[in-house]
Formats: sequence, C-alpha cells, structure tokens
Amino acid sequence: MTTFVSDVFGVSGRALLESIVNGEVLEAEDVRKMVKTQLKNKVPQLIEALNGRLRLHHRQMIKQHLDHFHYLEKKLRIWSSKSNSQKH
Repeated sequence: MTTFVSDVFGVSGRALLESIVNGEVLEAEDVRKMVKTQLKNKVPQLIEALNGRLRLHHRQMIKQHLDHFHYLEKKLRIWSSKSNSQKH
C-alpha cells in the first residue's frame, strides 16, 4: 500500500486500512469513494495490492497497530489540551 499511498495515516490511507482490517474485499467503486486526490487514478493498483495478499493474521496485526495509533493520538490530544490549559 505504501507504494501508492504517500501518507498511510492520511484520510485516504486510514479509510483503506479500516476497511481491510474489517475484512472487507475492496471493490473499485468502494475504493474510489474512500480515496481522495491523485489516489483515484491508482484504484486498480490499490485493489491488486490489497485484495488477496492480506491473510487474517496480517489484518489482525494491522488492527493492533491501528488501535495503538488511535490510543497514542488520543493521549497526545489529552496532553496537548492539558499543556495548553496550563499556559493560560
């Protein structure tokens, strides 16, 4: 996926990751709805790269990493909020 998506944690990358960890088989029309900008031109390559090559354990590992990433984002928001409130 990183061959085609420069920011895996951007809007398009996250949408694709969420769909594959949920076990969805990616269809062209669904992928076109998920991706933004230049990625719309790479839909066939994205589908080929993601469908069939990911086994269940790959999806589970990606899900664990995504969950951890979401946890860290939440903690950063909390720490940032606390830091900003202490400055004022």
